[in-house]
Amino acid sequence: MKRNFPQLLLSDKKGRVYSHPELEATGMEAGYLSRLGAKYLIKLPPGSRLFMMPDRAPVGYDRAVDNFKIPEDKHFAVGAHLTPGHTAIYSTAYKAIARPRPLPLFSYAAAALYKNEIFAAAMRVDKDCRHDPRFIDMARVRKNIAAFRKVFASNRLVRHLERCAISYGCAGAQNFFLSRYECPLPTSPSCNAACAGCISYQKEKIRAVSQPRIKFVPTPDEVAEIALFHIGKVRDPIASFGQGCEGEPLMAADVIERSIKIIRRKHPKV
Repeated sequence: MKRNFPQLLLSDKKGRVYSHPELEATGMEAGYLSRLGAKYLIKLPPGSRLFMMPDRAPVGYDRAVDNFKIPEDKHFAVGAHLTPGHTAIYSTAYKAIARPRPLPLFSYAAAALYKNEIFAAAMRVDKDCRHDPRFIDMARVRKNIAAFRKVFASNRLVRHLERCAISYGCAGAQNFFLSRYECPLPTSPSCNAACAGCISYQKEKIRAVSQPRIKFVPTPDEVAEIALFHIGKVRDPIASFGQGCEGEPLMAADVIERSIKIIRRKHPKV
């Protein structure tokens, strides 16, 4: 039966997601609760995921009493991890249960069941399809990883990009193994900032990072070898420094400078 309002999503302890038939979905912004009107919702983008948020009770809006309400049954809140190119308008609304465990550093956008489909409080901010999982052939990525190991037998940076592509779902690394678009070149394991939401390093180890930082400084030859290979195979190639799996690239400025000199000896216009 279709409801004419966005319904609250909730999860049981096994991660199974349900909708609440009576409670309206809500969102949270800077700790403040809001009703999720349809104007804030888009269909959950392909490749997005729904996450159970343990130790956090879902908060819905009870239209009958005109107030926010936590469902009586013991359930957990549900958040949507959006595909690249989208940004959340509201975060998942929840009430902490006791002392909740810190969540991994992913996005947790508010989500709802609306017109019998899953929607999220989000908007598309980048129409480029290069990071769209629908156009990334993971079978081919894995096949090319095996082939690239023969080409780059001793290149540590390629081994690092393998983990980024397979374990951490980095579309930039995946595109490198598909020989298209961007060639990511992480170089710096260190950083001169201490961002609270850093996705690659957390000093206190309280919460899990989503894309662990590179643990070594590659040599200029390792960096240049990958870049030259990519530039030679790809139309309109990009070789980029400053990835989510590294610190501040300027902390390895000498390596970057020397690698660029090697690259430009063969490709002066790059």
